[in-house]
Amino acid sequence: MSRSTAIDRPLRIGLLALTVIGLTFATRGGAQATDAPSVTRAAHAAHLDRMLRAEDLKQALLEAADANQTNVILQNARRLKPLLTAEHAYWTSAGDTRALSLSSQNQQALDQLIATASQGNADRAYNSALAFAASCSACHDNPPEQRVRVRN
Repeated sequence: MSRSTAIDRPLRIGLLALTVIGLTFATRGGAQATDAPSVTRAAHAAHLDRMLRAEDLKQALLEAADANQTNVILQNARRLKPLLTAEHAYWTSAGDTRALSLSSQNQQALDQLIATASQGNADRAYNSALAFAASCSACHDNPPEQRVRVRN
């Protein structure tokens, strides 16, 4: 784990905790519409846990891409696959069509990354890793969690 990743993890955990706290107050205060996409507290907690694990794997994958280690890129990409599949199911059950569309794009970018890393071409794998990271950012730049109501 790089030094920046080790430092960033507590910050990410803190930001996710603030998101959960904010969503808790918003749902108790009725700030979100009742027709907003909604999930259970347990599903939301599992989502946040998956996002932390996915972020760690993505960082490891990008570090491997910088080092031209296609085998490590492939290993981390394959570990990400079940997390992204679970995320797609999460957004399907939440009913957030925008997040679901971004999730589909993210899965396609990961599939492309797995395909290119499997070929062993470090340059193509590097470019696919960057495209995958961009697909992650597309969703995280406008967090869908802000549109989801957490219910009991």
